[in-house]
Parts: sequence; structure tokens; C-alpha cells
Amino acid sequence: MPLTDLGTDDLVGHQPQLTASNDFDAFWCRTLAEARFYDGTIKAERVTSAHLLHTVEVDDICFPGWTASR
Repeated sequence: MPLTDLGTDDLVGHQPQLTASNDFDAFWCRTLAEARFYDGTIKAERVTSAHLLHTVEVDDICFPGWTASR
């Protein structure tokens, strides 16, 4: 169990002060516009037979995301 400086009651009621940089809205407008430019196709493939699993079904799912390394 992780250790914290606050007790359970304090953690449940904790309301941190939220701050956003001045370009917060502009950042997300730009980021979402860029994401919509690329293919947004979600690909799903049932791959249960490729694994030795008999009690569950396994799907391989790929979806577009965002990376900060650009």
C-alpha cells in the first residue's frame, strides 16, 4: 500500500487548486485538429487462437494516439 501524507478522510475530500497555462485551450485546439488530420481508424482483431487461452477471448486492438516526441 502506498504511503501518503494525508489520511483517508483527507484524501477523499481533497480538492487541489487547478491551474492551466495561458495557452491551454489553444494547445488542445491545435492538438485535436492535428489528430483529426490522421487516419482515426480503430483496428480490432480476434487473436484468441494465437494464444493458449481457453477461458477468455483475446482481441488485439490498435487505435491512433498522440506522442510528445514529435
